[in-house]
Amino acid sequence: MVNIDKIKTLAKSKGIKLGFICKALGVNHTYLSNVASGKNSMSDDRIFKVARLLDTTYDYLTDLTDDPDP
Repeated sequence: MVNIDKIKTLAKSKGIKLGFICKALGVNHTYLSNVASGKNSMSDDRIFKVARLLDTTYDYLTDLTDDPDP
């Protein structure tokens, strides 16, 4: 399961808007909020894409590690 708070924090620190991430994923602008609330889930493919956009790893975004460096 993806950690939306980590996505938000990394995006903010890198000056990347969440809307840009949603657009890159090809999803509605409310998608990340829906994932956070449990209305939607995020596929592994999308988690890997977000990790690339944020220059981090799948493991970091899924709480398998606390190290955001790739």
